[in-house]
Amino acid sequence: MTTEHALTTHSIEADVEIVRAAAGDLDDVTRIITTAFAPIAVCRWLVPDDTSRERVLRDFFGILTRHAAEHGYTHIATRVGAPIAAAVWFPRTAPLPDIPDYPARLAAATGAHLPRFHTLDERFEEHHPTDPHDHLALLGVMPAWQGKGIGSLLLRHAHTRLDQVAAPAYLEACDENSQRLYARNGYLDLGDPIDLPDGPPIFPMWRPGRP
Repeated sequence: MTTEHALTTHSIEADVEIVRAAAGDLDDVTRIITTAFAPIAVCRWLVPDDTSRERVLRDFFGILTRHAAEHGYTHIATRVGAPIAAAVWFPRTAPLPDIPDYPARLAAATGAHLPRFHTLDERFEEHHPTDPHDHLALLGVMPAWQGKGIGSLLLRHAHTRLDQVAAPAYLEACDENSQRLYARNGYLDLGDPIDLPDGPPIFPMWRPGRP
């Protein structure tokens, strides 16, 4: 694990550090994101089957985290060397390359749940802003560390760099709890919520570039 761009803080939890993820960290990133997202309503909508949800989500999120290793950047929050949270970003200041073989890989990962993942992708694409920005695609905190400010720490770490170049940021908040978290960190609602058929609303949010 690389310690490039490391940031240590004692204001939230002692020995919490943020590092840029390296190739060897991808399994940890995927595990963190899967564990954090599996209980939320949108993931229960994507995969109603309790017995297969984590497996399907792990395979799906693995596609995204590996694409970020090539065309984005990921930060991991660690405590005493153990990864406890992760944030996956994609710069959208230039056209983002497509995920190689994405239709086939998505079908293999999601199986019978593929139509709902197609719907999610379509809704996200319809609402995605066209102005240049960095996209926070995923942010997850392990359950034992939720509610302790680790998500805000990850956001502030990324925002420091974005503010140096006055770059805006975009994300999709998956529920009202995360919507409140992002609002506390400078994000504003961007238009109406994203609607899913018989599913929960998702809230597109935008953080303007800071001069």
